[in-house]
Amino acid sequence: MPAPTRFGVRDLLVELVDSFAGQARAKGLTLRLGPGDAVVETDRVLLRSIVQNLLGNGLRYTARGGVVIGVRRRGGTVRIEVVDSGPGIADGDRSRVFREFERLANAEDAGLGLGLAIVARTAALLGAGVELDSRVGRGSRFAVTLPMAEGAVAAVPARTVAREVGPLSCLIVDDDAGVRRAMAALAGSRGHAVRVAATVDEALAGMAEEVAFVDHDLGGDVDGLALIARLRAARPGLRAALVTADASRTLAEAAQAAGVTVLLKPLSGEAFDGWLAAPGKA
Repeated sequence: MPAPTRFGVRDLLVELVDSFAGQARAKGLTLRLGPGDAVVETDRVLLRSIVQNLLGNGLRYTARGGVVIGVRRRGGTVRIEVVDSGPGIADGDRSRVFREFERLANAEDAGLGLGLAIVARTAALLGAGVELDSRVGRGSRFAVTLPMAEGAVAAVPARTVAREVGPLSCLIVDDDAGVRRAMAALAGSRGHAVRVAATVDEALAGMAEEVAFVDHDLGGDVDGLALIARLRAARPGLRAALVTADASRTLAEAAQAAGVTVLLKPLSGEAFDGWLAAPGKA
């Protein structure tokens, strides 16, 4: 596992709430971030993956009401809680939902097993605990507990050291039309000029943009990292980010070796702006 970093949990939760805000609005649900913050020293990418999975499940299986996420300090530990008003999970099913490929009888809960199995495995890598408290018909509370770090946050979030960014020419590469539209709308709303591409050939054709956001899995023989290398060969000095739902250590290390920043899907406006504005980002 990469060396742990020290950071404030609230910054990570703000990022996630921002990224899921559109999904919540589309379903008519509320999504709230409670007060509180704490400093932890762990792998930020893996912790983000855990909380993203729990938050995504909460919104996916909640039909009315909403989801609240927050941070509690208990002694020397930090407890991140995701509380939803969904259908709840019966006592007899609580251990099953953490097993891979398990499916609950309630159709609303279909698919929970695999995602929560990933949560449990990732938490084990971090030495974190995962707890579930639920009432059928009342909702569920998932909690991730890990040690609290001492001292101040080591890294300043990108948005606090941001510089002003004028209009840029942006290339967006993704084989999913919906993702292309969403990212083009995001970039366009910031005043940037946008070109979208669905394939490697389209991306390379007439390459002249200043920055590129490239999906990792492009559905062919060339992945996002390989495409970024080819784009940089055609456009020296290109700033490029890999946009992916893959939060694995393997990909993170490969991207770091290539000098490419990884931005996790769903990409929030805050993460988009922060990467563009952060000095020194490749």
